[in-house]
Amino acid sequence: MKYTTIIKKGTKDNPEYMVHSFVGDVVSLIDEDDNLPVFQPFPEYINEIELDEMGGELIEVELKIL
Repeated sequence: MKYTTIIKKGTKDNPEYMVHSFVGDVVSLIDEDDNLPVFQPFPEYINEIELDEMGGELIEVELKIL
């Protein structure tokens, strides 16, 4: 299964996962304490220009259930 998550830009080899939150009309990026991916159920609604300005990047990860 493939899911979309957010990392800080330029850290694909050592990812720092982030989550977005909406406070009013403002989207903010928050570092995750446990540094595990938080899947974004509707990535098409995330404004990629704002995300880029905040230093975040949407990436696709593959989830394997062992």
